[in-house]
Amino acid sequence: MTKKTQLEKRGRRAAYVTDVVAFELLLCVFREQAMLYRILVSTVMARLIAECVYNAAKGQKRVEHAKQRFVMWLFYMSASCGNACLWGFVNMGLVFWLKPTGDLIIGLAGDAVFFRWTHGEKAFWGRYPYFGRMLSPVFFGRYRVDAPETEEAVVYVCRHGNMHGPVITLMNYPEELHPMVLGCYLNYHDCVEQLTERTYTKRFGMKRWLAKPLAVISSWIIVPFMRSVQAVPTYHDNRAISTLRQACRYLLKGESVIVFPDIDYTASEGDSGIYRGFVTLGAMYRKKTGKELKFIPLLIDDEEKQIIVRSGITCGDGGSARDRVADYLQHEIHLSVSEA
Repeated sequence: MTKKTQLEKRGRRAAYVTDVVAFELLLCVFREQAMLYRILVSTVMARLIAECVYNAAKGQKRVEHAKQRFVMWLFYMSASCGNACLWGFVNMGLVFWLKPTGDLIIGLAGDAVFFRWTHGEKAFWGRYPYFGRMLSPVFFGRYRVDAPETEEAVVYVCRHGNMHGPVITLMNYPEELHPMVLGCYLNYHDCVEQLTERTYTKRFGMKRWLAKPLAVISSWIIVPFMRSVQAVPTYHDNRAISTLRQACRYLLKGESVIVFPDIDYTASEGDSGIYRGFVTLGAMYRKKTGKELKFIPLLIDDEEKQIIVRSGITCGDGGSARDRVADYLQHEIHLSVSEA
């Protein structure tokens, strides 16, 4: 997803929120003319969305998708007025919050429909990671990213850092990415076994009677999330070729992949070595497209709250070229921020 597309989506959603707030304030003052002001406010906001959001993002003067905008505006108006009648303009207690909440849900749902209708594309992420992106600034803060525009899919490489790398990059990087994760985290039974036998008992020292129910509950969150981001199931046995084939399929569709290749995934400092098999994607991609696949290392600066995008590298032909790329990526992702 490009920066322009993201600007459009954020601008539309901000406009919907402003629309709801403006109407609720007017409703408190002009109760008798509430419907009239509902129409006036929505008309103004629809025009602002068209002029300030879409055209500003695309650098155009004319209004695009006028017919679709009009149809969606009618839908939004009808649903919003129906929502107002449902709650009877009662401005007290719990009902006071139900009306604007309903308007906001209607607006965001309409926005999603409009985006799919006019752009003809469907984001490959499901709803869970977007919900995570809403919550992550509360717990981790918001990280700045000066992400370069990429015409082709790329492979991003970052340190794992005991889940720090995956969380920060997936929740903050402007582009939607397919993470490469252990295959057990995409299957409920395997996820429960992994968490019970390794994560909670061996790593955290929990008793098994406590680890098992906690693993079951955790799997209800982990597995749907991993499926929602369409993660690449990663294996380090004879199924490794299926990992590379799945990642290559995503790359051929123009969807980027991110890898966290640390052998010691709990290490946050020093060079712990990396798994190098993913570099083979360069040869697979070149065989399919005749183009070079770019590998881009990422660094996380927690003090400045930013993700640093380092210089990318492409993989030439031959084993020595792949070793050169792997050495470069290993060096880059293990740099300290002060060295970057």
